[in-house]
Amino acid sequence: MTTHTQICQWVNIMVYLLGLSDLCDERASMLDKDRDRKATDEYKLQRQKSKHVSSTPLQHHYGLSSQQPDVSPELCLEFYRRDVLVTAEQAQAIERATQQQSDSPDWYRQCRLRVTASNFGKIARRRDSTPVGNLIKSLLYSKPVNAPSLRWGTQHPNMMLGKPTCRR
Repeated sequence: MTTHTQICQWVNIMVYLLGLSDLCDERASMLDKDRDRKATDEYKLQRQKSKHVSSTPLQHHYGLSSQQPDVSPELCLEFYRRDVLVTAEQAQAIERATQQQSDSPDWYRQCRLRVTASNFGKIARRRDSTPVGNLIKSLLYSKPVNAPSLRWGTQHPNMMLGKPTCRR
């Protein structure tokens, strides 16, 4: 078995034989300068300030360049009551209509109206310092994933319905 020390020695020999020692010395010098710069109090203070950017409540909720909401609260409430809020019977009808999931156009619409398990993590892990605009765009206007493995799974739905088997 090769030890870490033997590998390091081999790498040093190869660097010397290939004439790369000057490049390695330059890189090491650059890394030392960068490490020294980051060790200064001025850098640490600047870094700390950039991590804790405070914003006004309106900017936090409506993006960096917004001064006020662009939709009235009444319009939001109307939209919520009309499209998001559903009765138990409507929920069952939606469930029946969207059982085909990605094959159902209504499924995409319903997913955009609700917090789903797939997008909950994006919402829960968003930092206060991160602008909300990109999150909203990704939730409302995301494109369907069309990976080859997913296409294969939809084309062969009955292949994996049995119990998994282990080959020995």
